[in-house]
Amino acid sequence: MTKKEFLEHLYGLVDNFRHELDQVVGEVSSLDFAEQAKLAINKLKPSVVHSVEEVRSSLGLADDYTAEQAEPGLLFEVFLPKKMSYQGRVYDALKRGLTPQEVVAYLTPPTETARERIEKLLPGKLRIKHQHDLIDRLKAIQPVYGGFSMYEVDGAFAMGSPEPIVEERVQVIKLLFRPKHLYELIGKEWSNQRQRYYVMNLLREFGQLPVSLVDESTVNVFLEGKDLRKAGVNEQVVRGILKEKIAWGEDVLFFVFGYVVGNVTDIVGINEQEIWVTSYRSTVVNVVHR
Repeated sequence: MTKKEFLEHLYGLVDNFRHELDQVVGEVSSLDFAEQAKLAINKLKPSVVHSVEEVRSSLGLADDYTAEQAEPGLLFEVFLPKKMSYQGRVYDALKRGLTPQEVVAYLTPPTETARERIEKLLPGKLRIKHQHDLIDRLKAIQPVYGGFSMYEVDGAFAMGSPEPIVEERVQVIKLLFRPKHLYELIGKEWSNQRQRYYVMNLLREFGQLPVSLVDESTVNVFLEGKDLRKAGVNEQVVRGILKEKIAWGEDVLFFVFGYVVGNVTDIVGINEQEIWVTSYRSTVVNVVHR
């Protein structure tokens, strides 16, 4: 709706309300003021509520929310000590990661030493899988990152001598990834809800496999024994979606371990012994939206 169309709609509502107001005034004019006011408010209240709801709806401010079907995703958490000297730099790095060009530039530095450092941060199986084309693969990484959350917790850790137990605040970076382009593709390809649900379940089941280990041959093994024809879904389209899921999963790993963990280790330098990364492949997201 354009601004002009919205204003015309709003003025129409005002005219209708003015007409109803004139009618109510005519109906209650013979009563004393207190009764006039009480009756007028009761008569006009439904019209006012309806008009406000129409305006809110026109502005996209409706109060009704809808829950979408559960979507499989990936959740990662990065743990590092909470220190003032780290905070601003970590936050800035995470914000820079929202710009795809910044991510590619960080993952493909100009010097061999810097490139080797990034490579060492990647999961071993992923390094082996792309040992001959890693730089080209990193340059082709697609945007997968839409934002982050940060929180802190208290912790106590057994570190051995000379300090057997260390107590310190821990900063946690939470990163949630959803392959929205795949969900949109599924929605366009299958209008039947049962078929969409079937393919989403396939995607969820396939997502339980370790991202760094899956490839095209994994897709073949995964689909063995699954009667896609009986479910009414096109096998080639499903294969294409699963292959896209593999590429998306790799991009997530490149981003988390190469970009996020890379920046964190840049920031903490030699001050820390370990940075922890946890992952949850069974994550499911229900988006509730207006």
